[in-house]
Amino acid sequence: NSGSRGAVAIDCEMVGVGPDGEDSILARVSLVNQFGKCIYDKHVKPTEKVTDYRTAVSGIRPQDIQNGESPTRL
Repeated sequence: NSGSRGAVAIDCEMVGVGPDGEDSILARVSLVNQFGKCIYDKHVKPTEKVTDYRTAVSGIRPQDIQNGESPTRL
């Protein structure tokens, strides 16, 4: 046994908030294990009004986060 526990990678997608959508807030969290298998994937309901979904980059659409998890439950 080498003592290794494997690896986990995290990816967070952000959307824009504020007057110009330049500030970022969490909209999705995904975790994959060392084999590339998704072990967690949740949309997050932002706590501020979204002014730029950044869909071309984030893939996030309004309906994705409408019923998302509360950030305090992640």
